[in-house]
Amino acid sequence: MQANNFSHFANIQNRKQMRLWLPIVAAVLLFLGFFIPYLSRTTFLLDSTEEIYWFRFFLIAIAPPALMGLWHIAKTQIISTKLNLAILMGVSILVAGLHAIMLTQSHTLAPISIILLSLLVKVMILPMWAVGSLYGVSVITGILVIMLLDGDRVLTPHLFASVSFTLIWLLYLGQDHFVTRKRRFEHNQEQWKAHQQITLQLLELEAQKRNYKHLPSPMA
Repeated sequence: MQANNFSHFANIQNRKQMRLWLPIVAAVLLFLGFFIPYLSRTTFLLDSTEEIYWFRFFLIAIAPPALMGLWHIAKTQIISTKLNLAILMGVSILVAGLHAIMLTQSHTLAPISIILLSLLVKVMILPMWAVGSLYGVSVITGILVIMLLDGDRVLTPHLFASVSFTLIWLLYLGQDHFVTRKRRFEHNQEQWKAHQQITLQLLELEAQKRNYKHLPSPMA
């Protein structure tokens, strides 16, 4: 085990999760694209055939290829904090429309949206500023989708309260997960250093024993 810093460790772990989850997210959006005509009955925004057509086109023909493009970048490019965040920003933008069209009749985020966002901050190792940035991008994109489909009629205090409470929850959840993983990493590093120290001491003791055996005997 090498003594890497936690930031580098988090970047490696996040990239592994991206390689695993991006194809799954792409498949889920593709699946929803085929079933959106049936799901549209439970949504607030999709209230016309044209809107359903274009959103279905987005879920089938645009979002999955874009997500697989991000997956290819995650698979082939050098690991860095900036690139990881840029990839996650792209994912946040692509799935923001899904959160928007799943708004409930009371103009609040759907439970499935909160679950998906919670899974994101639990799967990744993200500091508080990164969680806030990703959520902010997702919210802004979602508001643009809402205004495109329904004007500003949906932008009610209920929606902003829902968005605010969700942000507080995600910041708490993300920070708790981040601190837990950091403490675990530091504990493992301390154990590794202790193991290395013990190994070094054993090697030194073994060398001393060999040197002692090669010393001339007093009776010689």
